[in-house]
Amino acid sequence: MRLRIGPGRDGGTLLVEGELDLATAGQLRDAIDLCAVQDGDLVIDCSALSFIDAAGTHTLVSIAEQMPEGGRLVLLGPRGLVLQVMAILRVDHHPRVEIRP
Repeated sequence: MRLRIGPGRDGGTLLVEGELDLATAGQLRDAIDLCAVQDGDLVIDCSALSFIDAAGTHTLVSIAEQMPEGGRLVLLGPRGLVLQVMAILRVDHHPRVEIRP
């Protein structure tokens, strides 16, 4: 399965659907680069994300670390395996990442 990225319910959210792994992480990074977040939080709706691996979680953490000062990466609705992998890799402990299940 591929990764699909599109606008979320509001203009400030990205929706990711499918698998975020080594093969698709670059697609997410490219989409984030196009968003050009100036300040504030970046919200990614992960509710339709069916799979994530270490490369995918590393990409999310890397995006969070590159956010402008004071900004956070907010991950909405990760569940199942995706939420478990994020917990195992302690993504939820990163100071610039907020997970909202």
